[in-house]
Amino acid sequence: MSNSEATQTPPHRRFVSGLTQLHHVREINVLLALVLVGALISFASPYFLTTNNLMGVFRAFSLTAIMSIGMVMVIITGGIDLSVGSAMGLSSLVTALAFDAGFSMPASIGAGVGVGLAFGLANGFLITAIGLPPFIATLGTLSIGRGLMYMITHGVPVTPDTPEFFSFFGQGYIGPVPVPVIIMVVLMVVFT
Repeated sequence: MSNSEATQTPPHRRFVSGLTQLHHVREINVLLALVLVGALISFASPYFLTTNNLMGVFRAFSLTAIMSIGMVMVIITGGIDLSVGSAMGLSSLVTALAFDAGFSMPASIGAGVGVGLAFGLANGFLITAIGLPPFIATLGTLSIGRGLMYMITHGVPVTPDTPEFFSFFGQGYIGPVPVPVIIMVVLMVVFT
């Protein structure tokens, strides 16, 4: 189509053509489905579109989103890490147990970071030195991490007393916005 033909096309036809092209983009269809489900739920419950509920939902997925930012870096390089959830869970458990045992905040955080580092080193060793495929290596460490958590806790939640400063990063608010959501947005901007 030449430029003269494009300028002769009525505006409503260009609009319909643009909408038709958008319909073929998969992400737009997912967004439309999300908006439709959100609209239906908001009609069914007056509590859905409240600030408290939306901030609760944002807080709930912000931890997974923060973890996913690191996963994107692995996937971009052609790898895969199935153990990331278990590594995060075991690191959190070790941090909680260290707080519960009376260790200082730096020592407790260091213990949790050390567990995460150990997972990363184990995965790296299995993949690079031994030559296991990333899928198999990280599937194994996923099972090891999950098994260790069950062995340590016997399936009982661990809720230690933590310093207020530490708790602020996971449970605090700045205005109406949960701190984990702010951390997630900052990390998304930096890594984008």
